[in-house]
Amino acid sequence: MIRLHQSFGAHAGRVLNFKQDLIRFGRLPECEVAFDPNVDLDASGRHAEVRRRGAEYVLTDVGSRNGTWINGRRVQEAVLATGDEIEFGPGGPRIRVEVFSPTGLPPGRSSSSSVPVPSRPAPTHVGPSAGTFAKIWRDPISREAFLWGIGVGVLAVVFSGMFVSLLVGLLLSV
Repeated sequence: MIRLHQSFGAHAGRVLNFKQDLIRFGRLPECEVAFDPNVDLDASGRHAEVRRRGAEYVLTDVGSRNGTWINGRRVQEAVLATGDEIEFGPGGPRIRVEVFSPTGLPPGRSSSSSVPVPSRPAPTHVGPSAGTFAKIWRDPISREAFLWGIGVGVLAVVFSGMFVSLLVGLLLSV
């Protein structure tokens, strides 16, 4: 079994459990892990898939536009381990992975042990994602709102300066 925790994206916080041999990721509705087609723009329609090979789960990029990243490294194919974090395009949705052995326990944990032993440490992310501005710029509605905000801000500064200079001129002429 594999458990997927979405840590970033429109569906952040969801947890999905899978026992099947194929799991598809992307913005298309037929994907088992379907990302929001209007928000998760860094993910492709058909982005990647995970296939079970024996006791392992193997992630493969299936020709995505922005690439697939595991723990900050771009990959074409990789064996998944507990603690891995998959990112679907820089700044795109992120999924943290938990791989369970055929007994249903995480690897390195027997039924008598009390502390799980991950095969790799979980990655840490600090600050906003690198693709935040790119995501805003690619979406025409967000881009227009962003540009209007800048325009209104510039006009406010210009008119405030004109108002202050007019006030100063009036006060000095009195």
